[in-house]
Amino acid sequence: MDGYLFDTSIVIPNLRRHRHEHGLRVEARLRDLLARGDRGVVSVVTVGEVDFSYEVAALRGQEVTQERAAVDRFFREVTVLHVDTHTMSVCTPLRARIFDKYASRKNGRFREKVPERLRISGHELVFDERDLLIVSTAIQYNLVLALRDEQEGMRRIVECAADMASGGVCAALRHESWN
Repeated sequence: MDGYLFDTSIVIPNLRRHRHEHGLRVEARLRDLLARGDRGVVSVVTVGEVDFSYEVAALRGQEVTQERAAVDRFFREVTVLHVDTHTMSVCTPLRARIFDKYASRKNGRFREKVPERLRISGHELVFDERDLLIVSTAIQYNLVLALRDEQEGMRRIVECAADMASGGVCAALRHESWN
C-alpha cells in the first residue's frame, strides 16, 4: 500500500477549532496530499485517541459538537486501518526489542516486568503502547508514518524499528517529521 499513515500528533492539531500556526501548516500539508490523490490513512488507534480527547472535553463541559463533526468528516476522507494479527506480528518483536534494549538487569534478571515500566537514569522511559501499534501498522502496510511526536518514547520506538529492519526482522519504517 502506498501513502501516509498519520500519527495522532498530526491529526489532532488539524482538528482543533483554535489552531495555532503549526496546526494550520499541518492542515495545509494534509489537504495538499489528499488533493494530489495521495492516500491518507490513520490507525484505528488514532481514532480511539481522538475520540477519547473529545469525550474528556465533553465531560468537562466543553462544547465539542462542531469539532466532532469535523473529526467525522476527516475520518471519512481517509482510510482507517484496524489492528490485526499481522500488526501484532510486527508489534510484538518491536516491543520485545525495546524491552531487551532498555530494561535494567540485576543478577542476570530483568528488574522491570513489562516495557511500560522501563526507567532510564531514574526516569521512566515514557513510551506508549498506542504508539507501538501505530508504528507497527505503518510497517505492516509499508506506509510513510507522518508524525510530529518528539517524545523520547517515540524516538526510541523508531530507533528500535530501524534496528529490526537492519537485522532483516521486518520491513523498514519510513517516517517523516512534520514539525
